[in-house]
Amino acid sequence: MKNPLKDMIENSSATEEEKKAMIKYLQEITLKKQVFKSSFSPKSNTITINEELMIYPILAHEYGHYLYEKIKEEDLIQTFPSIEKEAQDHFSKLYIEDSLIDNYKRKSKHFYQETYQKEENKFLETLNSLFHQNSFDALATLLEKTIRYEYRIKDDLKETQEAISMEMQRILNTYEEKEILSYIYFQYGVVVIQNRTIRAYAETFEPRGYGMFSDLCMALFKGNYYTSDLFFCHEKAYYEKEDNALNEQFANFVSLRLNKNQEMLEILRYVLGKEYYDFLETLYQKAINKLIQKQK
Repeated sequence: MKNPLKDMIENSSATEEEKKAMIKYLQEITLKKQVFKSSFSPKSNTITINEELMIYPILAHEYGHYLYEKIKEEDLIQTFPSIEKEAQDHFSKLYIEDSLIDNYKRKSKHFYQETYQKEENKFLETLNSLFHQNSFDALATLLEKTIRYEYRIKDDLKETQEAISMEMQRILNTYEEKEILSYIYFQYGVVVIQNRTIRAYAETFEPRGYGMFSDLCMALFKGNYYTSDLFFCHEKAYYEKEDNALNEQFANFVSLRLNKNQEMLEILRYVLGKEYYDFLETLYQKAINKLIQKQK
């Protein structure tokens, strides 16, 4: 079975020596596929990601969180507050007017709305055809996915599967066709449509690194620079819960770097300053070197 993280690393900008070390220690990382959004758990070294979002920029972002755990105790981290402040000042001076982020926001919003409508129509057409064509196996599969998502069920235990089967029978025996279709659409379909739309968006915009660059800037200002209607950007509340700012900035930098977004990296260096860029690059090299040294 192919490992998407391994594919991402093999196609990245990393050197052959770096790739060798990174791939060797992929055994430390568990990759879980499910409906929920992408995330990284440092306690279990687990990347949880929706299959629709399993593309190189997002995989590299979550891998960046894994690398951050390798260097978060470094003495260099103590110098970050002054470097961060300088980067904020640099950004404010250069980006106070109409910017790349503003243009990205306008373009992506229009694209998202248009694509969402297309994906919604496709999902509803498929859903309606399941009843009309008596595709009961496909309907049962979709109904099971809906129940699993509604109740956030993640395991495949025998008793869990039996409980799901009983709930499926209850729904099919109790409700009319229209009510069942409505249940599937609102409890599960909306999420599927959203994820497919985001994937289409990512494949359109992320080759140039728009989302990762914008999220890095959001993290630099701890969610205060823009509202959350920028895709791939965390909300202000995310930074209020715990100190995630540097972790997010680093993960976005890793994504841009591994995915060869050279143009966006140059913009980052110009907009946020050479010292800030060099700081993130040094953190990246320290994290990679830890993997290289570990394999020797």
